Amino acid sequence: MKNKSACHKPIALDRAHSANESNDPALRTTCLLPVLIIVLFSFLVYFTALFGDFVYDDRDQILKNPWIRDIRNIPTIFSESVWSYQTGPVISNYYRPLMHVLYMINDYLFGLKPWGFHLVNILFHCGVSVLVFLIIRSFLTEKRASAPLVYLSPP
Repeated sequence: MKNKSACHKPIALDRAHSANESNDPALRTTCLLPVLIIVLFSFLVYFTALFGDFVYDDRDQILKNPWIRDIRNIPTIFSESVWSYQTGPVISNYYRPLMHVLYMINDYLFGLKPWGFHLVNILFHCGVSVLVFLIIRSFLTEKRASAPLVYLSPP
């Protein structure tokens, strides 16, 4: 039987076991390295996006979207389809309220600068990749930190 490192232990569901593991320096060190590799790889792969402009429907969904400029639009965002700000109320199955809320937060933090929107997307993608690693680590017996790197890589 292979020797399992501390990072390869399944995630504890009880607080006592979890608290003991969180104080284990071997666990923190062994898990930190793959997470750092995933974060660095994420930024290396998508770094050039920070210098890009808005593309495709970004111009309509961000630059021409009055909903993302005023927090009072949140109830409308959660009750209308994605394109209703242009067309008026329509029946549609294209419902993305969190996208508009995220755009609203981006607009507040960075204005309408493309690099800010790209940075937030890179951070979200990086976070999801770390979650993929943690899920793989907790469920599989043969642990591989490379799976999130495949997820991170562009098609």
